[in-house]
Amino acid sequence: MKSKLALWVLVGFGVALTATFSCAAAPKPGTDANGLLPAGHNPAAVPAADDAKNMVPAVEMSHETREAILLFDAAAESDREYDLINCLDGMTFGFGNWPQAEAKQFFNGLLSDLGVASAFTNRAGELLEADSQAKAAFVRSAKLPTSSISRPAITKALSEMLAEKQRPNIKVTPNGRGGCQPLPKAGASIYQDYKEWLRPVFQRAFRDPAIVSYQVRYWEDDVLSPAREKAKRLGVAAPVTYLLAFYQSNPGQAPEITRLLKTGKPPREVTVAGASWKWDTPPKNIANSTPEQWHSLLLWQAMCPAKKVHFRIRNRNIAYFEKFLSADFKLPDEAIKQGKFYPKASSARNCDPRAVRPRDGGK
Repeated sequence: MKSKLALWVLVGFGVALTATFSCAAAPKPGTDANGLLPAGHNPAAVPAADDAKNMVPAVEMSHETREAILLFDAAAESDREYDLINCLDGMTFGFGNWPQAEAKQFFNGLLSDLGVASAFTNRAGELLEADSQAKAAFVRSAKLPTSSISRPAITKALSEMLAEKQRPNIKVTPNGRGGCQPLPKAGASIYQDYKEWLRPVFQRAFRDPAIVSYQVRYWEDDVLSPAREKAKRLGVAAPVTYLLAFYQSNPGQAPEITRLLKTGKPPREVTVAGASWKWDTPPKNIANSTPEQWHSLLLWQAMCPAKKVHFRIRNRNIAYFEKFLSADFKLPDEAIKQGKFYPKASSARNCDPRAVRPRDGGK
């Protein structure tokens, strides 16, 4: 089989994934007259300054980070925008879809970085100066003595409201009209308590390149670094690291991987589709697979949801298969789009190693 995985293994886990997009010839992202990045994009793909159809990184990031972000934002409904803010879980914000339980840690770090804190405060101040209703709401929330607010007062108030108190996630979802359902009680939801000023402030401030850069660094520490550590424990390398980043983002989706990681070493067997599979030996139907190919396929299938009425493979996992597995493996239920092979999301048969065949036509 001709393998995309083989290329990743040959170039190595370090060299291939540390190249950055900071060279002088790299296209620059477009910003508006205020130096803000365009609304509604993830950090890995924003319009270039000289070509709106050409997507480039919003800020400097490694190849590994950019690939991972694009996989997470594999579909239009993924909502991985850096200026995202809604009431899901009490509050969900940023391209990392961080929930309100993580707000204290996120904003403590942000406000501890003088450059990023200054950008956040200044962007908040610009919005409040231009929006009288948001300013009045901010003054009420912060319990400021007057409506005249300075940058130090804004910084202090933001710290008190976002970084000093940790609130747990709550079962609240957007109702499609900008509100929350069910309506949370006062004190339970950061978004609900502060939405009159918080929403416009975040939608402006989170488009500042310094704050987008902070989000990327925070996400790398929050998701990618732990994924690398887990990859070492399992004895795998890139691009399987991306699967473990998916897992790190939502461990509950893959209980079998949780079990494997408890041993702290490569497993002997992995349970997938109701059967145990040897880690070091692919089944006869794909017997010529390399260990790297087999491990990637097996862990990908281990991340499929448990069989239920509304079975659906996640968009990010579909994108992973197309990019890193489709050249080597043929699944029983696929769709072809622009010459590329994608697993059908609703087919549990795609998650059974017994149903896989080599892409090169072997039987």
